[in-house]
Amino acid sequence: MRCVGSTGRLLMTNHDQPEAVILSLQEYRLLTEQAARAQRDSQDKLDSLSRAFDGELAVLQQPDAGERLRSAFDAPLGLNGEVVAGRSD
Repeated sequence: MRCVGSTGRLLMTNHDQPEAVILSLQEYRLLTEQAARAQRDSQDKLDSLSRAFDGELAVLQQPDAGERLRSAFDAPLGLNGEVVAGRSD
């Protein structure tokens, strides 16, 4: 246990094969805090993507969305000699 206190962890083996790890309480708390933070970050990113998707979907569900989309495809595209690759906004 002194080794655990000084290094924070101890690898237990059985016939030279890793079997278990003993962690100090400080090391355990650090790992659980990091895991919780990663979970929160993932959830925040997922929530942000969900809000963006819901915003795009709301536009498509407006009463005039179909007509606006058809008119956009029907409108002539004047390139004036330039390449149009898309929007970045």
